[in-house]
Amino acid sequence: MATQDYASTVQGFYVAYYGRWADVAGLEYWTGVLAANGGDASAMINAFGNSQEYRDTYRQFLNGDDEIINPAGMINQIYQNMFGRDADAAGLDFYLGMLASGQSTLADITLDIFNGATGVDAVVLENKLDVAESATATLETTGNPFTADDIASAREIIAAVTDDPQTVIVGQQQAASFINNLTD
Repeated sequence: MATQDYASTVQGFYVAYYGRWADVAGLEYWTGVLAANGGDASAMINAFGNSQEYRDTYRQFLNGDDEIINPAGMINQIYQNMFGRDADAAGLDFYLGMLASGQSTLADITLDIFNGATGVDAVVLENKLDVAESATATLETTGNPFTADDIASAREIIAAVTDDPQTVIVGQQQAASFINNLTD
């Protein structure tokens, strides 16, 4: 797999797991990890699942010990991040069963959902990735900082992207405007 393919995969996991575009340093680091591991994303996804951003993103579904207290909410959030919708009942039941039985972790489920996108879901995910890749490229070009304070705005921009191609254009414009206004 080419480095650009790894970069696209990493960008996809930022969208899937956190609902935002990758920061430049994170994209470079995780692309290198994927390349070094022959494309195996397990280390990356496990690190995402143990990060402060994970705890911040999914806080409402966790108790103080980071144990999942609302697995349905977490799975629906993953669907929202990628597709802008909650899981259908059959999919939710399937993943809840996999999680409850210990057959899958939330990281495994995230990968399954990401890799299994079809139809309109695949279009929405691709559109979100187009906006995310454009945003990260703008970050790299401008050299403007992207901090934890900027994450909520990035999530809002990505969340507004749908299967409508016009939302890609609007999302790219909003991301560029937002990033161009970032300062040290």
